[in-house]
Amino acid sequence: MQTLNYAFDNFDDIEVENRVTARYFPSVFASSGSYPGGAAINQESFDWRQVVVDLIDPTGTFVFTQARKIGLWRDEVVFRAILPMRVNPLDIRISGSAEIQLAKVSVNRI
Repeated sequence: MQTLNYAFDNFDDIEVENRVTARYFPSVFASSGSYPGGAAINQESFDWRQVVVDLIDPTGTFVFTQARKIGLWRDEVVFRAILPMRVNPLDIRISGSAEIQLAKVSVNRI
């Protein structure tokens, strides 16, 4: 979790763009393992997962959550959010639905 300190506006909301470059990084299957017991195909065996961005207000009461799909390759996903006026700072948390590898995270005011 990281805190976003920004110059807030007393009259207008602020739009920000969060760019996350990440990939799904599954654990390696041992080729010496038994099949299908060691490599079951089920609803969890897809080649994509979700990267999740949470924006959390200073009191921790409100959490704005967005999620996007990422695959086995490095993929850039974009999250846009409107930050309310007179609210500063906000915490940002990046997480995933499984083993994800983060390459880059940026937050820019639009």
